[in-house]
Amino acid sequence: MDRLMVLSSSRLQVECLYYGYEKEKAIRKQRFLSQGDIIELKNNCRFIPGIGWYVQVLINNIENEYILLNTIEAALMENKLAFIVDLEIELNVLSFQLNKALDDKNSTLFFTTVKRLNELNKIKHKAETHLLNIK
Repeated sequence: MDRLMVLSSSRLQVECLYYGYEKEKAIRKQRFLSQGDIIELKNNCRFIPGIGWYVQVLINNIENEYILLNTIEAALMENKLAFIVDLEIELNVLSFQLNKALDDKNSTLFFTTVKRLNELNKIKHKAETHLLNIK
């Protein structure tokens, strides 16, 4: 399944569905996700007419929730949420750029690359630590 990580340093607000199949009777609640939280997308979905699609997710390997798909899409577009595979690719590209900056003695590229690399590693470490504490 696809796994996402919360990148936003401020808490990410998502809408969760707890019960119901109609807009008027749906029980929904706002929930906040923190930087480093891992969201695993599941295959189950629910459609509520007048609201939209809710996707089942597993948060930090513990909690099952149905989150409004529009919320996930908006967070992805605003870079508040990213696929873990994309983060791993970005970390590899940044490592390559760092080596290139050192080889070329390009201090501007070096410092911008180090800054982004440190940001991503900090978020990744926070997620790994969080998951270890849960187990």
